[in-house]
Amino acid sequence: MKKQIILWMLVFVLVGGLGVSGVDAYHGMKHGKGHCGGIEDRLFDKAHFYTKYQDELGLETGQIDIIRTLKYSTKKDLVRYKAQIDTLNNEIDFKMSDDVLDLDTISRLIDQKYELEKAREKSLLQSYSQMKSMLSEEQNQKAKKLLRSKGKMMSHSVELTPAKK
Repeated sequence: MKKQIILWMLVFVLVGGLGVSGVDAYHGMKHGKGHCGGIEDRLFDKAHFYTKYQDELGLETGQIDIIRTLKYSTKKDLVRYKAQIDTLNNEIDFKMSDDVLDLDTISRLIDQKYELEKAREKSLLQSYSQMKSMLSEEQNQKAKKLLRSKGKMMSHSVELTPAKK
């Protein structure tokens, strides 16, 4: 009886440990996006950093308003793009379930889906460029120093070089 209890406790601990390590791995990879979260993560990380340290950076009220507006308008656009892409995915799945596949229609839907994904990334890039170029050179230098002093200089999360126009 004792052996059976010990065995079940061991199984419980092992299974529980596997679940926890899987959760940690999932969160460590930015929700399935690999090491680099992409433009979207960079944009929102930068917006968060600028608003969190607005006093230290000497941001003006107008700059803060631009950051907030840019952040929320970008979020709204992302929701719209996601809805359109999901709708196209559903249409593609529906067409794929037909007995006879209409390749022209499915190909057209796939093209539309990737055009939307391309437009989404370009929209993110435009917003990211606006975010990067809004700080003055002095504010940019303060941000770099602040990042180093806080120990948050990561490989990509907040990159503070001005965008070229």
